[in-house]
Amino acid sequence: KLSRSRPVPAYGPVGGGTAEGPFRTQRTQKSVIAYNTTTTPAATKASLTVRADTHVTTAEDSFYVVVSDNKVIEGTAATVILAFEPASADDRIYDAIAERNWIVGGAYAGASTVWGIKNTGVRVTIRNNFVDLSDAAGTATRIGIEIRRDGSDPIPDDVNIYNNTLYSSA
Repeated sequence: KLSRSRPVPAYGPVGGGTAEGPFRTQRTQKSVIAYNTTTTPAATKASLTVRADTHVTTAEDSFYVVVSDNKVIEGTAATVILAFEPASADDRIYDAIAERNWIVGGAYAGASTVWGIKNTGVRVTIRNNFVDLSDAAGTATRIGIEIRRDGSDPIPDDVNIYNNTLYSSA
């Protein structure tokens, strides 16, 4: 877990299995997260998460973040695989890109829904990702990419989704 971090150039293998997930960063600014393999997050946690803190000034926000060329594996515990999402109310994530990631859903038996990518950010581009949710739990609802507002966060405006492959054999 990286917290209150800026900038974060994270290249190379990251690994898996912490209390919050293999890779979670907050207050991430002007950063690249690339060429990693993450797996085996804790139950209900994401394999790779970019978060922010409650907005007071831009110091609590996450912005100018690129997440690219990663292999993100859900393992058997998580329900979200890659996320730009808040830590609490009025968190601000903006000007981010998720591209060329290989996202693989696992078989978390307790999941009723499994997400490949979840975004609550503003001015986010999600492009050229491969999301494979074939191994998600048997009866789980599979959502390749979800754009939504949580709590009092800003409405996810100006979100662009291009050329992603969403696959499930179920």
